[in-house]
Amino acid sequence: DYLHLLDMTFAQAIASTEIKLGDAIRISDRADGLFDVVLDSSVTPNGKDAIQCVSPLALKWRPTIPVDPVALGAVKNGIADNLDILRYALDTYANVESFGGIYGVSDTLQVLGHQRLWGKTENVRPNSPTDAALTFKWIGGIENRKAVILVGVNDVGVDPVTAASGCIVGNFAIECDNKAGFGLY
Repeated sequence: DYLHLLDMTFAQAIASTEIKLGDAIRISDRADGLFDVVLDSSVTPNGKDAIQCVSPLALKWRPTIPVDPVALGAVKNGIADNLDILRYALDTYANVESFGGIYGVSDTLQVLGHQRLWGKTENVRPNSPTDAALTFKWIGGIENRKAVILVGVNDVGVDPVTAASGCIVGNFAIECDNKAGFGLY
């Protein structure tokens, strides 16, 4: 999860002594949008994904355009395990949208701070959960202490110690299949 979502100019971000590993920064004077503060060893300096390294940290660009996991190889048949693709989509793009279908997941799909998981639909007002744009279906084993979708970094049943700010989830159904203990936690 991110410690802070900061708004600043590029020059302010480079000169700041207040940014910390895990922060997200919205650079106001660049069209690129949102950047994550990461360790400089995790990016190619001044490469495609890093705009500046200030050792030991780097500002890593996070695309905010929506991505459909199908474009990354996900299969919406309710049988295939799409967990790795969905995790990659959230971690890389932060803004995941998809039309109807059933994504199977074998373990908890975690939505961290400043990430968006959204089902798209042409039906503006769904009449029932089955009309939802999208369904996430648990295809793993019986796990009473797990959620299909977990918002934030705090595990199921644990007192929250880290905030999950800026998360947006919605317009989808969740099917626990009598195996996962929680749909959304």
